[in-house]
Amino acid sequence: MPIEDQDSSGQIIAKCISEYFGNKSVTHDCELKVAVDSKADKLKIEGAGRMRASGEWSVKDKTLYDKTIDAKAEMSEVKINGEAITDKSVIEGMKKAFDDVFLKGETTSSVTRSFDGKTWVFDQEVDKKMITVTATRK
Repeated sequence: MPIEDQDSSGQIIAKCISEYFGNKSVTHDCELKVAVDSKADKLKIEGAGRMRASGEWSVKDKTLYDKTIDAKAEMSEVKINGEAITDKSVIEGMKKAFDDVFLKGETTSSVTRSFDGKTWVFDQEVDKKMITVTATRK
């Protein structure tokens, strides 16, 4: 997911295992990495962590709706300009940024482009931009 605004640019990379259950519940377990260049502060911020989220899902007209009920982030690493950070307030700020990846109470929609029984290709809106996502069934 790209990060782009007037003050910063970068990206969040999420590698997730999502499980959709017959009772309409869903869980996501994600490895996350973020890299952001803050133009105003001239800082290069990097972070790594895990995100676990749970929610409910439904399907209508080839569109998957995924409502996040709960999400929790854990930070394993935060660096600013290459230096490891241990300040709890900075780490908590990065955790909050990861928490925002899965917005609690928000519903995302994924419009199926193709599914061959193993690989699912879908379009999803992220920050008012459409991105194409590919997921593979184990």
